[in-house]
Amino acid sequence: EEVRDAADFLPSVERAYSRFKDQGTGDAKFESFYSFCENETEELQEKLALGGDPTLGVSSLPRTHSSPAEALGFGRAVLADEDRYGVGVIDDDYLKLNSPPGSPSWAKFAAVRNYFTDKDDLRCSDLEDPATYAASIGIAEPPVAVALRTAWGNGCKLTALLCTESHIYTISYTNG
Repeated sequence: EEVRDAADFLPSVERAYSRFKDQGTGDAKFESFYSFCENETEELQEKLALGGDPTLGVSSLPRTHSSPAEALGFGRAVLADEDRYGVGVIDDDYLKLNSPPGSPSWAKFAAVRNYFTDKDDLRCSDLEDPATYAASIGIAEPPVAVALRTAWGNGCKLTALLCTESHIYTISYTNG
C-alpha cells in the first residue's frame, strides 16, 4: 500500500501491522547490535549526551517491503512487544516525531535522537552531527520514515521504528 500524504501514514502503518500480526511474520526477528546501560562509563554517557540512569538499545531487521508503511508495520509486528507490554503511549507533544515517507534524511534521525539526548551536552560533543551520532550507535543510513511505538513525557521512555532504504531499526531508550 503506497502512502500518498502524511495523514495516511500512521493509519497505513497500523493496517500493515494488523495484517502482519494476523498472518504472522515467519522467523523474522530483530538483531540487537548496540546497547548502552546505566553502568557504562560516565565518559560514554556524556559523549552520547544521555542524562539520568539511561538505557539505549538499537536493533535491526533487513527491509523486505518496498513501501515504508508496510515495512514499519511488519517491523512493529516482528517487535511483538504489544502483547507483552500493551499498546505504546505517545504524549501529544511527541507526535511530531512520526515522519511519513520521503527522501532519506538525517533530520528524521535527529528529531528522534533529540528526544533522548540533552541538547546542551550534545553541542559539546563530537556527535552533534546526526549522521555521526547514528554511526556511533550502528545506524549507517538515513531514515526514509519514522513511526513511534512509545514516547513518554520528559524523555523518560521511547521506542521508535526507523525505516531506511535497506533496514528497519528499533531504538529503545529509558531513563530511570
